[in-house]
Amino acid sequence: MKASWLCMFALFALAISPVCQAQTLVTAPDNNGSGGVFINLQALSGPVTVTGFEAPISASAGLPVSVEVWVRSGSYAGFTSSNAGWTLTQTVAGITQGTGNRTPFVLTTPITVASPGVTAIYLHSIQTGTGLRYTGTSDESPQTTWSNADLQLFSDTARTGIVAFAGGQNSPRTFSGVIRYTKDLPTAPSNNGNGGVFLNLRALDQHLVVTGFDVPLSPAPGTQVSVEVWTRSGSYAGFTDSSTGWTLTQTVQAIAQGPSTPVPFVLTSPLTLSPAETTGLYLHAVLPAASGSGIRYTGTSEVLPQTSWSNNDLLLFSDTARIGFTPFSGSTNSPRTFSGSIRYTKAFTTAPSNNSSGGVFLNVQPVSDSVSLHGFDVPLESSPGTPTSIEVWTRPGSYVGFTGSNAGWTLRQTVSGVAQGITVPAPFLLSPPISLPADQTTAIYLHAVLPAAGSSGIRYTGTASLPPQTLWSNSEIVLFSDTARTGFVAFGGNQNAPRTFSGVLRYTGEGVFADGFEN
Repeated sequence: MKASWLCMFALFALAISPVCQAQTLVTAPDNNGSGGVFINLQALSGPVTVTGFEAPISASAGLPVSVEVWVRSGSYAGFTSSNAGWTLTQTVAGITQGTGNRTPFVLTTPITVASPGVTAIYLHSIQTGTGLRYTGTSDESPQTTWSNADLQLFSDTARTGIVAFAGGQNSPRTFSGVIRYTKDLPTAPSNNGNGGVFLNLRALDQHLVVTGFDVPLSPAPGTQVSVEVWTRSGSYAGFTDSSTGWTLTQTVQAIAQGPSTPVPFVLTSPLTLSPAETTGLYLHAVLPAASGSGIRYTGTSEVLPQTSWSNNDLLLFSDTARIGFTPFSGSTNSPRTFSGSIRYTKAFTTAPSNNSSGGVFLNVQPVSDSVSLHGFDVPLESSPGTPTSIEVWTRPGSYVGFTGSNAGWTLRQTVSGVAQGITVPAPFLLSPPISLPADQTTAIYLHAVLPAAGSSGIRYTGTASLPPQTLWSNSEIVLFSDTARTGFVAFGGNQNAPRTFSGVLRYTGEGVFADGFEN
């Protein structure tokens, strides 16, 4: 249910057409703790990539906390007393949110949960007084298995103290919190390379937001590789020899892990895919180390590759690659197929903008499960490339009657982004995400502040002569928006109604476990 709410958020924000997919798994509130907890994850409908988690911490608000993230292939059962067979993938930092609230953590290295199979994760806080809380007591055994359409979670063991694999072990105890993840569309292992590869992507039923990709790289492990990301509207077929008609959207970096291990690249500007429309994508490694090489792919002259891949969300076609370190140069080889995974989330959309500019109010109500708002995309009344800052205000309940003053509102954060032009929504990412409780209305106010000279603010939808649609919904979220303000000062400027939020809300559903305390 929480996942559904998240999907709804995304759909509303995109402002084009509805899209939805569960992107979090929530368990029960905490009732015990503290130290660390073991988790088994099993992908149910194709691999997923875990991008972060939220967990209650035994500490007052505002304290720094560090959590070690250990991973092993297979179940943790029988492997909870020693780090043998485990890999310490990273140590993540957060700021405690206080009793009763979950603290968000973002993984620096996302974790792939393959399908089929079980991936074990062990989370352990390593600072005194800031241990993870979990669920279950000696007298009250907790629920230990949680699932949605994408992911199943099992957890029944926790450890106390500040040293991983040490301290007292307690069972049954269950992870309490949220697992945040994205879905993947994987293709075949690489058997050839290297340079760059073309692919066509097509969302099948709803808008999708591509957040990254995983590809194997030829250079020796530890080599930093830069990859240019080019896009075009329509297929790449017939357009592989020149950059004409293509846009270089970004250059992303990652560290090679060997020719057989796909490496995750995170897009700085995620790509939005519209239903029933093809987007051409060209990924090409540039300027690697002198001894390095580029992206590996699949197919040889003797072994022709599969060229089309799909799931319920996304269709991928790829049959062309180029060698060398210069895009649109070097020899072309075909058929060659993209080898790796495309990572994406779903989105919900409203209407395109037709008016501006300043800020806009919206009410969001998850239908039955809490959701985590991870960001939003909005069109800006600015020239492409103009940096813009947006204040994000929230209040419990509706914004109606509370649009002229910040009384009762909380400034959650100020986020930065770069204008993409008046018709293209610009992405803004929240850190940490904002949790929206289930079955409750949360008012959100987005207002552009301190833009560059001569630029303007957020665009929205509606005019005096063309009243907009103000209510949007799907099975997970209801969004209402009918008021905007002009200027660069939040709660200032002129107020206009009806005006509707135009853009994309990025969200995931939340999964939560239980509450308690244990020494």
